[in-house]
Amino acid sequence: MPNSRRLPPIWLADLPMGELIFNALLAVVGVVLYVMTYSFPTSIFDKSGGAGMYPRFVIIALMILLAVRTLQILKSPEEKRCKFIFFEMFHGPRLIYILTTLAYFLLVKRIGFILCTAIYLIGMILYLWALQEQKRPSRKMAAIVVAAVIPSVVTLDWLFCEVMGVLLPAGILGF
Repeated sequence: MPNSRRLPPIWLADLPMGELIFNALLAVVGVVLYVMTYSFPTSIFDKSGGAGMYPRFVIIALMILLAVRTLQILKSPEEKRCKFIFFEMFHGPRLIYILTTLAYFLLVKRIGFILCTAIYLIGMILYLWALQEQKRPSRKMAAIVVAAVIPSVVTLDWLFCEVMGVLLPAGILGF
């Protein structure tokens, strides 16, 4: 083979406008998820939009923020030249956040919304606080976080289940 050289693979991160491509991929995912919300089961007596209404609001809000960020990139010449470093988000504290959130998504159905969400929020709040302050949170700080999170999660569960009629996973607690 005469002078056959391999070219290095082109990653999304190596493209000059990688963030725009990444935003476009997120937009496609957002549209797919939005369409999927219409397949959620709804009672014929429910006039509120059913279980898919809240996810639709969240997806629309995220799509608006995605459009704003895309416009920021397109308007700024400096942003266009910046290299988008995709794999940077998979290191250190970001990796811990991603893995913890993935564990939450995988366990919430088994453990239940109230318990899993309370553990997740308490853990993440204390971890991020310790990361920012460069020291472990005191017992008083941990008690304040627990005292704020648990009633908030119970209230959120009540709001979804009783007010909006959306069933959240009961898990091992049974409620």
